[in-house]
Amino acid sequence: MGNLKAARLVAIGHSQSAGRLWIYFHSVHPLIPKVYDAVVLHGGGGKVSEDLNVKVFKLLNETDVTGQANNRQPDTDKYRQWEVAGTSHLDAKFSRMMAGLGLRVSGMDPVDGSPAISGPSISGGAGNGAAGNGDGVAGTNVCKNPPFSRIPEHYVLNALLDHTTRWLKDGMAPPMASHIELKQLPDAPAQATPARGPQGPRWEVVHDQLGNAHGGIELAQHAVPTATNTGQNEGGAAGGERNCNLMGSYFTWDDARLAMLYPTHAAYVAKVKEVTEKNLKAGYIVKVDADATIAEATHSSIGNNKVSAR
Repeated sequence: MGNLKAARLVAIGHSQSAGRLWIYFHSVHPLIPKVYDAVVLHGGGGKVSEDLNVKVFKLLNETDVTGQANNRQPDTDKYRQWEVAGTSHLDAKFSRMMAGLGLRVSGMDPVDGSPAISGPSISGGAGNGAAGNGDGVAGTNVCKNPPFSRIPEHYVLNALLDHTTRWLKDGMAPPMASHIELKQLPDAPAQATPARGPQGPRWEVVHDQLGNAHGGIELAQHAVPTATNTGQNEGGAAGGERNCNLMGSYFTWDDARLAMLYPTHAAYVAKVKEVTEKNLKAGYIVKVDADATIAEATHSSIGNNKVSAR
C-alpha cells in the first residue's frame, strides 16, 4: 500500500472462514489491542456476543438459515443480520467462477454454463466431484435435484459492503431486514455444533405453491420468479452428499406456467421494476445492480411467444 495507511479494517469470511472469524472475534480479539473495526460473517459463524466492540454484519442465504435459526438475535447499533430468499450457499455464480478458473488454467475461456466442478474442497466443502453445469442440469449420479440457485446473492453483498463502509465512516446504521420464514420440525432431535451455540430445535424453510421461499430480502429474480430457486438439495455419490446440501436447487418452468404468470412482456418487466426499485430504495441493492436487473428483464423474452427462464 506504499505510504497509505488504513483508516478502517474489515474482516470478511464466507462459510468455514466465517466460522473461524467468529471464533477469532470471540476468543482472540478481546485479548489484544483492537485490530479490526468490523466483521462480515457470510454464511457462517455462531451467535454474536453483545460485548464485542466491533460492528458485525451477518449475511445468510436460504441454505444457511435453518442451521442458524437458533442463533437469530435482534439487530442493534452494532449488529445486523440479512437473509436472502432463494439463495444457496454455493450458487450458479460460484459454479461458473470455479469452472472458469479451471478452464483458464488450460488456456481456454469459460462459456456461460460452466462444466462440472471437480477437484479438492473449495470454500467450505464445495467441489469434490460435484456435478452440474450451472444451467440446471444435474449430474447423473450426484445431486437429487438440478443444483445451484440462480438468485444473485452477490447483489446483496455489494450493498452490504457499502453499508458497512458508511456504518464505520459516518455512523449510519444499515437498514434492517425481515427473516426468511421457517417452521419448526415436530419431534425433531436437538441440534448442536461447536461454533453455533446451544442446542435447540430443528427448522425447515417454508416454501409456497411454486416451491419458492418468502421473507428476508427478496430480489426481483425471486419475488418475480421465472423458475424455482431454493437453498436445499440432497443426495450425492461417495462424499458428495454434503456438497449437494450446499448447492441448493434450480427447476425451470415450462412455457405454460410462464405464460399464465406473465401474459405480456410489459407486465413482467413492470413487476421486476417495481420490486427492484423497492429494494434499491430500501438499500438492499446498489444502483448498478438494480439497473442490471431491469435490463435483464427488459431483454428477456418472458411474456412473449418465446420464453426463457432464469
